[in-house]
Amino acid sequence: MPRFESEATHQFRVGVKHLAALLQLLAAHPGPATHNKLPKRLKRFYHLAGEIRNLQLHRQNIREVMAQKDGALPLAYLDALDTAIGDKSMQAIKVLKGNNSFDPEQKHIIKRLPPKLEKKAMAKFAKSKVEKFWDLVLSRYYGDDCLHEVRKLLKTLLYTMTWFSRDDRVMIASEIAGRERIKSIAALLGKLQDACTGITLLGDNTKRNNGEQEKLMLSDIEKQWLDEKQSTRKQILNGIFNKNHLAEELHSLASGE
Repeated sequence: MPRFESEATHQFRVGVKHLAALLQLLAAHPGPATHNKLPKRLKRFYHLAGEIRNLQLHRQNIREVMAQKDGALPLAYLDALDTAIGDKSMQAIKVLKGNNSFDPEQKHIIKRLPPKLEKKAMAKFAKSKVEKFWDLVLSRYYGDDCLHEVRKLLKTLLYTMTWFSRDDRVMIASEIAGRERIKSIAALLGKLQDACTGITLLGDNTKRNNGEQEKLMLSDIEKQWLDEKQSTRKQILNGIFNKNHLAEELHSLASGE
């Protein structure tokens, strides 16, 4: 992704997420400790690529909202986003230090792999993720951070599920949901996270440095996204947690009571 094209950046980040999930699974195996952390250079580049993609999507979303409103574009704000994307891109290039390959990181990971996948270790890993899921759900705290943690956990299950035994997959389906249902839950949680990211970016200094007309435009967009975020939260709290003993509490939270 030499120019940090949006789709290439997205595919890179998805690949790294798959790798990170697999490293978590491998770290659960017995024997010599398998490092479950991404190598530092890869991790730093991954995070910068994420910041670049967030800014790119934010820029695209601003343009789409204004097109729907048939209104003028907040050009000063968009210019500020372009500058921020350029700055982050330069930071990411510096992290590579002239080496665009992650071959050293790949070799480091391969050297530390366990000799084989143990069924007991995979079953223990799957069970620990299910338990963590319900710890979060039963925490009685459903803030944005909590729901983001739920999403990351579900994504980890999705990325590692292909390695699980049939019994493990049946257990996950009985305790949480089947694969397709988990995908839909994660997608809805992703929609909420995207709204949170967009609202946060709108609150940056770039907004406060614009003229009054653009501030009004951006404030209008912010209100729209806050409404959409609240609607998505209600949908999540009413729908994704299907344990009967939680239904009344979640309905109360979704209704704002």
